[in-house]
Amino acid sequence: MNDVPVLLYKMTRRQFREGVDEGRILGAIVPTGSTEQHNEHLEMSHDTSSALHVARLAAERLRPRVVVTTPLAVGVSEHWMDHRGTLTTRPEVFVELLHDVCDSLRRGGVRNVLIVNGHAGNTRPVRDRLDDLRKRLSGVTLDFCPYWEAYSKDDVAKYMESGNCPGHASEFETSF
Repeated sequence: MNDVPVLLYKMTRRQFREGVDEGRILGAIVPTGSTEQHNEHLEMSHDTSSALHVARLAAERLRPRVVVTTPLAVGVSEHWMDHRGTLTTRPEVFVELLHDVCDSLRRGGVRNVLIVNGHAGNTRPVRDRLDDLRKRLSGVTLDFCPYWEAYSKDDVAKYMESGNCPGHASEFETSF
């Protein structure tokens, strides 16, 4: 069973189907991020890579009960469009794509979905529409969490010089 990948996009259709049908796969994590500038020193994939990393670590601990979907790598980044290479989408388009991914999981038999977000620009659009998403995805337990919210103010004060968490391309993201 440990030879079955936790990344949905690395699974065969048989592995996924049998995992759901036999009750092994109970939930999915959808990592969301962005493709945007992160100053001169971090890759533009930073937010997506970070969310995927956190999601994969969680799924590995919960194996085989949880899978990780293909990350959504284009987020709401209009505020960085002055920096070439940034990709953005409209908030309503991002939330609709997120709905469609979660609905695909629901239609595939997954009833528990956690969205692990790695980009601050995605937070408000999702939180503003989370109740609507939950209603439209009836039968699915849906939650949303930017990964940096796992850190308490005490943790931030204890371990970070700047105290700026998440802090775009600053101490937290650079050390991540």
